[in-house]
Amino acid sequence: MLGRVLVNMIIIPAVILTVSNGIVSKSYANVGNSKIEYVISQSEESNFLEKIYKSETDTLKIKSIDKQISKQNYIDKEITETKILDNSNEQYIRNQFGETRDFEDEKYKGTLKLTDYKVENINNGYYETIDEKVLTFNNYTDNDLINIEKEIVIDNKTYYLINVNWMPDEIKNIDGQEIPKTYKGEKIYQTVKNIKNPDTYKVTAVYKGQIELKDTLYNYKVLFEEKVKEDINKEVEENTEDTKTNVIVPIIISGAGIVCILWYVYKKGKEKKQAKNTKVK
Repeated sequence: MLGRVLVNMIIIPAVILTVSNGIVSKSYANVGNSKIEYVISQSEESNFLEKIYKSETDTLKIKSIDKQISKQNYIDKEITETKILDNSNEQYIRNQFGETRDFEDEKYKGTLKLTDYKVENINNGYYETIDEKVLTFNNYTDNDLINIEKEIVIDNKTYYLINVNWMPDEIKNIDGQEIPKTYKGEKIYQTVKNIKNPDTYKVTAVYKGQIELKDTLYNYKVLFEEKVKEDINKEVEENTEDTKTNVIVPIIISGAGIVCILWYVYKKGKEKKQAKNTKVK
């Protein structure tokens, strides 16, 4: 009987106290949102997302991820191209250059448009050449050079006699021999002429447009939700200490009271037994 009372009054409350002392409650309260912006290239995108998702903790959670193409992908580009042409006609120039140019380097690529061109005239000077004139003649009575002009002027240019080709024109027979009565032939004159080389044209075409990065850049906006851990361990411990005190004192008091009661009951029982034995004698 006494053992059961001790179990009910002392051991069970002690166990409850011990178990309750080991319970720890965890709670998280929202603090607010924070947005962080990143500029990430396409080649780094996979690693970036992996790291972002791994950055989550009990107190930091990803609420949303927004992705857009970055304006940093695009830049204005201008290039020039120069050719020497033999014609300055606008349509001829456009046909020679083309209306567009494909641009590409290590980082950028794009298509540029012909927006303007500049024409510079090139004077290619002169060159010398021999100009020859061949004049025919006839009915000359003899083949003496004295009858031939040594110089002639054509188009304000002086030509000089180089050679004469004599041929019989009219024949007469004297003593069985054919003798030229008159002569015909060709008078050959030459002069040196300066001939202007055709002008050519130095044409510089201007191409303009936007080019973009080959490795596309993206703007990432990651919205994080921040939470703070409400640590109630201290409060639980304080309450537990109070509980220990409040429980232990009644236990001590209850234990001492039980012992006194049991002693009193035992003593009374013994006295009654002794009195009963006395009467019997």
